[in-house]
Amino acid sequence: MIDEAKEAELLMAKNNETELLLYLYKKSSEFYHQSISKDNLTAFLDNYDQAFSQSKNNYLRTKYSFILQDLEQDKKSGALNPIQAETLLKNIEELLLVESVEEYKSELLLFIFRCAALLPNAYELLDTYVQHAEKEIKFFELNNENYFSPLKYFIAHYSTNASRPYRIKLLNECEKALAEDNTAEKAHLKVVKGIVHLHFAEYAEAKKHFNAAEHLIYKTSWKNVEGRNAWRNICYWRKFIFAEMIFNKDPMYSTVLFNDLEKIIQDTAANRQDSFQTKNEIEALKDFLSHKWKSAAEKYETANKYYEDPFLPYDYYFNKAMICIINEKSEAKFIAKLKSSESLFFSTTAIELLKKAKAFYKENKTSDYYDTDNHQQSNIHL
Repeated sequence: MIDEAKEAELLMAKNNETELLLYLYKKSSEFYHQSISKDNLTAFLDNYDQAFSQSKNNYLRTKYSFILQDLEQDKKSGALNPIQAETLLKNIEELLLVESVEEYKSELLLFIFRCAALLPNAYELLDTYVQHAEKEIKFFELNNENYFSPLKYFIAHYSTNASRPYRIKLLNECEKALAEDNTAEKAHLKVVKGIVHLHFAEYAEAKKHFNAAEHLIYKTSWKNVEGRNAWRNICYWRKFIFAEMIFNKDPMYSTVLFNDLEKIIQDTAANRQDSFQTKNEIEALKDFLSHKWKSAAEKYETANKYYEDPFLPYDYYFNKAMICIINEKSEAKFIAKLKSSESLFFSTTAIELLKKAKAFYKENKTSDYYDTDNHQQSNIHL
């Protein structure tokens, strides 16, 4: 019996079935009391403690997975409590430090990526973890297939130094791995590809990906929350493309294009609690491009009032810089904040847009409000 018990213990330990092992110890306590000698008691208790510790880790890992999923749903509806997300992130990080099973460590690493991505300072929070994932990507490919594709996505999105071709390659691989009917997730990946191209000021390529994402959403997934959020996300990014084209005096672009963005945000507002900021930022940029300087500054200020310190998104600093430009004050500290973030778009192209906005303001600051619509046909699919 002693040999059979040892064999069962080793098998359960090997398969990380610590709960079963603890159950065995509990139900067979009388047997162990009789069979364990004084000389072997310390070793037995060490094994017992190890099984108990791993069982506790398993309990916490499962508990955190439920909390994380709930927070992700809150994020989709714009009702995320960032303090809860920050607390969960710290708890997962602490659990990762004491976890010894490689598979569970990989799962916790993915939890960290998912949780940090909920917060506006995700790039800062994930910097060390992304570097680790980049170094160990071959290991994950060979040993952790279930986590490989999600990690590729997070590397492509949150790496601070990956090249554009490498990011697009990873995102293409993620998209290829999706089921054919998972149009909402495919649309999301196309949006991220567009953001990557914006980061490198490749506006034409960014527009192609946003248009492709829009086509997928319009065709199949407008009625679900993921589809609506993807469409909102497209509107969010398109406002920067429209501004760039207007700064460059592109005859194909005017502020009439912002009308469609505003309508989509309004149509999806009932499904999100954070639509107010997005709406004000789109209107503020439209007003700025229409020489309505005071109105633009007021709307940027209004949007910023609803961002909570210390969970300030990069939009907050972009908005602050725009307000400084309108008020003819130095925007340097806000640009420095964006640059140091090393985030996609905001650390590069957004800064160039702010420079163009400043030149645009200096060129037109004495001009009255003008209407650029001129009865133009609005076509958001450009």
